[in-house]
Amino acid sequence: MHILGWAVVVAVAAGVLTGYVAFAAFLVDQLVWIAIILAVLLLAISVSEEMIAGSLRRQTRVATMLQANTGLRRRSLEQIAVLTSGLTRVALIIIALLLALAPWGVDSADLLSSVQAAFFGFRVGEITISLATVMVAILIFALGFAATRIVQNWLDTTFLPATELDAGLRNSIRTAFGYLGFFAAAALAFGYLGLSLDKIAIVAGALSVGIGFGLQSIVNNFVSGLILLWERPIRVGDLVVVGDGEGIVRKISVRATEIETFDRAMIIVPNSNLISGVVKNRVRMDRTGRVIIAVSVLRNQDPARAAEILATCADEHPNVLKNPPPRVVFKRIGDTWLEFELVCYVSDVNLQQSVQSELNFAVLKALDEEGIMPPLSAPALNVQGLGPVETALDHIAEAIGNVSRETSAGLERRPRKADAAE
Repeated sequence: MHILGWAVVVAVAAGVLTGYVAFAAFLVDQLVWIAIILAVLLLAISVSEEMIAGSLRRQTRVATMLQANTGLRRRSLEQIAVLTSGLTRVALIIIALLLALAPWGVDSADLLSSVQAAFFGFRVGEITISLATVMVAILIFALGFAATRIVQNWLDTTFLPATELDAGLRNSIRTAFGYLGFFAAAALAFGYLGLSLDKIAIVAGALSVGIGFGLQSIVNNFVSGLILLWERPIRVGDLVVVGDGEGIVRKISVRATEIETFDRAMIIVPNSNLISGVVKNRVRMDRTGRVIIAVSVLRNQDPARAAEILATCADEHPNVLKNPPPRVVFKRIGDTWLEFELVCYVSDVNLQQSVQSELNFAVLKALDEEGIMPPLSAPALNVQGLGPVETALDHIAEAIGNVSRETSAGLERRPRKADAAE
């Protein structure tokens, strides 16, 4: 602006000196007019921003009334204030431009007709470009997507909980309806733009090339997600084991599945891994869980009595199922131990760890009261394969003993020879 202003001053001076007084007067009038417009524009922008900020961004009566009547949060009011300030600034700048161009013979009707032609469509060759059509298509898609979300929320919170469907099937219905609504809204928007099925097929064919080169993983995960929702080998709420992780399936989305572990961590597994990989589903057919407790008793104890104690502890637990009944398996006869396994079932896998802990307490107490548990003692160390070493050590000790006896005998004979010489 400084450079432009000085350029106009130089042009005015040059016009006066060269005799173009009318041209210099015209430039002075335009410079003064534009300066007035800029000053008024800056003043109007400052006043409008101060009014908007004072009424919406602060704790004023207007902000308090809006919060009380509409339920808007403080942050929402600040966002509305920013948008209002931006729109006001754009409107003031457009008015200033119209006022600045008015002395040059540019009428507002000409500008409005140009804006109308750009907004409602103008032709370039055989193609009609219409900003209004694009905006209406975007609005149709937004309304269709919003309606889909509203129906999804109604299904998730009102209708589906009233049915007897399990959580996994409810999630599949909700997600499938979301996909259907999204594609329906997109089809309506494209139809309003005038794109027929053959044109959409051409665009899809062009996109398939890019998908084949760079989007294989995304498409694979998307199709795998659809398979998961249709076949339902894994459902929301299932207890699964994937690799080294074990947890409960919380959400099956377009790209990946979220699994919550027992330490409250989230494992994000791509859907393709669940379809093509090995996944252990503990509740695929039912939620029954199995509890296994290994117990060892001394070999000199009665194995029948030990098995009876284990079965009694399982029968007395309230969470252990009676059908199938608990059973005791005599696993192995060791050198010093008799190994048993108590196998019982619970109605829900979520009770598995708690029942296992309680049964361990009960079994330990019962075996200790019966005197079957082995006493505490230092662990015995039995090293095998040392026979040759022991034999060699015996030979060495025997050789050292022979040398010691020969040395003692020699010392005893030496003083007798000295006495004989004397």
